[in-house]
Amino acid sequence: MGEYIPKDVYAAAVAADPYPKFRTKLVAENHATAAELDAIDAEIKAEIDEAEAFAMNSPPPDAREVKRDVYAYEIA
Repeated sequence: MGEYIPKDVYAAAVAADPYPKFRTKLVAENHATAAELDAIDAEIKAEIDEAEAFAMNSPPPDAREVKRDVYAYEIA
């Protein structure tokens, strides 16, 4: 993931990701268990995978859709 991003920029973004720190805080302060957070992560991943599969298996839009909803009014 992130192959198009320079390695140093990607590494800095990963290091700045607040999720791992917040997850650790939630577990440390007994707001959630690691198992509960793992279950939430799995549920979200499944939802994303389902949406991706739907999009990839859907037919491409008609070429007439290119200009639709791009401007406040249709351009002829």
